[in-house]
Amino acid sequence: MSRSSRLLAPFLRRQWGALAVAMGGSVAVAGAELARPFPLSLLIDRLFEVHGDGPFQLTHDDVLLLVVAGAIVLVTALVDAVASYQIDVRLEKAGERIVHDLRMAVYSQLQRLSIGYHERRPTGDLVTRVTGDVNAVGEIFSESLGTVVTSVLLLVGMFVVSLLIDPLLAVVAFAVTPVLALVTVRFRRSLRSAARHQRAKEGEIASMSTETLAAMREVKALGAESFEKKRMRAKSIERREAGITAARIEGRFTGVVDVLGAIGTVMVLVVGVFQVAKGKMSPGDLVVMNSYVRRLYRPLRDIARQASRMSRSMARADRICEVLAADQVLADRPDSHDDGRAAGDLELRDVTFSHEADRPVLAGLSFKIPAGQKVAVVGPSGAGKSTLAALVARFYDPVSGAVTIDGRDMRQCSLSWLRDQVGLVLQDTVLFSGTVADNISYGTEAARTSIEAAAKAAGAHAFITALPQGYDTELGLRGVALSGGQRQRIAIARTLLRNPPVLVLDEPTTGLDAESEAEVVRGLETLMRGRTTIVITHSLALAAGADRVVVLDAGRVVQEGTPQELLSAEGTFRRLAGLQGLVHATPTGVGPPVDAVLPSLGVLLQPAAMVEVLQRGLIDGHDDIDLRVHCLRYKPGTNLVVHYDVGLAGAWHHAVAMIAADGSLAMRAAKRENRALAARVRSRCPAEPLRYEPDIGALVQWLPLDLSLPSLGAPTDELWEWLRSAGVRRGTKPADPVLLHYKPRRRAVLRVGRNVVKIYAADADFTNAVTGLRTAWALDAVPTAKPKGAIGSARLTVQSSLPGRQPGAHVSEVAAAVGPLLNAIHRSEAAGLRSLPPSSQPAAAAASARLVAQVAPELGDRLHALLARLEATAPSIDEPVPSHGDFHAGQVLEHRGRLSFIDFDEMCLAPAALDPATFAGHLVGGQPGDFNRAMSALGALVDAYGDTPDGLGWYLSTSILRRSPFPFRYYGDHWRVQVESVVRAAESAMSL
Repeated sequence: MSRSSRLLAPFLRRQWGALAVAMGGSVAVAGAELARPFPLSLLIDRLFEVHGDGPFQLTHDDVLLLVVAGAIVLVTALVDAVASYQIDVRLEKAGERIVHDLRMAVYSQLQRLSIGYHERRPTGDLVTRVTGDVNAVGEIFSESLGTVVTSVLLLVGMFVVSLLIDPLLAVVAFAVTPVLALVTVRFRRSLRSAARHQRAKEGEIASMSTETLAAMREVKALGAESFEKKRMRAKSIERREAGITAARIEGRFTGVVDVLGAIGTVMVLVVGVFQVAKGKMSPGDLVVMNSYVRRLYRPLRDIARQASRMSRSMARADRICEVLAADQVLADRPDSHDDGRAAGDLELRDVTFSHEADRPVLAGLSFKIPAGQKVAVVGPSGAGKSTLAALVARFYDPVSGAVTIDGRDMRQCSLSWLRDQVGLVLQDTVLFSGTVADNISYGTEAARTSIEAAAKAAGAHAFITALPQGYDTELGLRGVALSGGQRQRIAIARTLLRNPPVLVLDEPTTGLDAESEAEVVRGLETLMRGRTTIVITHSLALAAGADRVVVLDAGRVVQEGTPQELLSAEGTFRRLAGLQGLVHATPTGVGPPVDAVLPSLGVLLQPAAMVEVLQRGLIDGHDDIDLRVHCLRYKPGTNLVVHYDVGLAGAWHHAVAMIAADGSLAMRAAKRENRALAARVRSRCPAEPLRYEPDIGALVQWLPLDLSLPSLGAPTDELWEWLRSAGVRRGTKPADPVLLHYKPRRRAVLRVGRNVVKIYAADADFTNAVTGLRTAWALDAVPTAKPKGAIGSARLTVQSSLPGRQPGAHVSEVAAAVGPLLNAIHRSEAAGLRSLPPSSQPAAAAASARLVAQVAPELGDRLHALLARLEATAPSIDEPVPSHGDFHAGQVLEHRGRLSFIDFDEMCLAPAALDPATFAGHLVGGQPGDFNRAMSALGALVDAYGDTPDGLGWYLSTSILRRSPFPFRYYGDHWRVQVESVVRAAESAMSL
């Protein structure tokens, strides 16, 4: 007996009475069907025997026989009707009862199964098993079982009667049956496999639909409707092909049955005539045999069809049995503790936990929480904080070690008792269908007064009473009509009503605005009062109110103490606090570096000081200037260039200030050709385009003036003349250029009509860009912008503007999508590209390291050691491939499901590891979780790429190190901490 049969047997036994009646009905129906040809057989034999084959007159006996034959026909029909009714009703009842029992069993089993089971399976697939799969099993009884049993009994009866009439003819009539049985077994196996595949695809569609519809706001916010439509189309096509395959198998099956039935009919007619001619059987017997063999086709066909349906239904039954047989249940021990209210003492003793073998999330975790103490658990993303919360709530059991409550291992406690002792408030509050009062009292039988008291304590009473029907207001799906803070306060009231002695708060204020967070925190203060509380949080401000802080990193406790103790000590907690602006992350603070050769460096990096400087050159004058550092480029002891965003009267402009050690800036400002350039753009600037500020030794320029990019200041008509000379057509009215990207003194990117124009400061950059653009267009590997021309005198390239935008998917999904395209580029052939050997990477990384060491001297020793390791472990790779050169997610556009690559300015011949490493390296910017995100994206890209390039870890480390000054270049509030984080990521990458 198969596993499915064993699991389903108890459900069938409960309906034995209805099934027995249906079985009796099937016997009656089969008997009626067997009797149908006999009245005609009796009449034929009587007429041939008494009257021969000539005309005759009916005698009294003939009429009596005719009446008897008619009565047999009517009785047969009546028996058939009554028995068929009983079969249909009894099997329908049995089917509905079995469906109900199965559904409740499956649903109850899903409730019992662990969180781990549910996290590894799509919700939509499980919903399909509770609904469609269970219904399909019921259809076996309501639609298939009666037909199959009746058909089998009819076949057996026909064979027995045929043997009694004429054994030879019976053997002839049923000679095709073994062949049919063999064919049925073969086709049934194929059809069941096809049906199982079909149902699996339906489960995937249900899961995808559930996921997408539940996140419709996010889909629309990201503009991903076309992406989701594409995903669904692909899955639906797979389901369609699976359905067609199943239908094709069923069609072939039915066709084979038809042919076998026709063969049997021909054989009976031929042999039967010979038997009648020999006098071995009567003409009436031949009529019966012919009737049987002609009707043999119908039960055979019914068996064939219902067997295919039953195969499909049994495939669904297998899916139900997978749930019923699952043993991922946190079982209660026979003597489990379930008495009284817990005091609330918690302890983790050397706890290790992992979702997958050899990948521990927590490793040897140990700490105690006395009853009534409030402990904050903090740490970077991926440190194991949420896993800790799940263990305390006993959603999982540790792989080793123990989690105890009041000194008792939680595995020795009843789950129902534990659920009453531990209250959980999650980041994403789930509200159920029903009223506000129903949601607060969910799972309990609480009085209205208790519900309102809990809501008042949670600070929710005021907004609830303001709802249209107050506590009786029906909430929509997941409570979308309420704000995040309101949903959280309802969750707090729900927990207060249950009054647990232990609380686990998992990111309770994430995603809330300041006002909502303040309201939720007030409710939490009420909730936490007098209870043992674990607050899992990224908010160091929330953690600062705890009695004690436990800092996790990589699944281990790295710091523990009061908030004040940890803030005053160097370590992870202080570093995280520095990122959130609560303290200076390092003793040296986050101020500008000191450069004796460039004494005014600090002025340029202080927006408040530069406001006065920029105001001097304004044409109309503005008292209210919003000034922000956009980015900067700094060469210690040489120069500093700062690009500012300047807000004037509701519009944003760009200004660049530069200081240099060589004292040449005053002369540059006075040069005649430079003054002429400034005069050309003056009407398009809110200030003097070119101005030297002697008190700080700074040269100030306002876009579109950049002395290193003279073509940027060209008037629109002149720019269009250049494009026309390059073969670009325009409409009747020239389109004004739109600035897309700008690197002071390096490059500017403009959109001009349907064209993208790139202007370069250096001849070498211009030459590389022209070569890369033309080479990329000549490759068939990926779609990219069509080159339209290049003007050497202006150091300007023109290419078509590609439609689309950066993909809205998660960066790992983008990485997986571009992996095959990147592989195709690397496998292509290209000539004329510059070579970028591995030795170029440490040189560029060393330049970045020198800058970092200047602005953050405390990192100097680490940088020196890292550069030494990179030099010593440089890979030897002799086969460079055509490479993008500066590949990252920003170089990808998506339009109607099609991906394009852009910006091949850095295209080169380099080892294959360069592009994947650069893609991942661009994701490391010094924020918490950046390195993990980069590694996840790199893994997805390499998997889709199809190979792991040699030297990938080395290239990743150098790529990250090259970007280590970027937090300083964008001059964020916590750039020192972020720079250190990038350096740490570069060190970690060396271990790959």
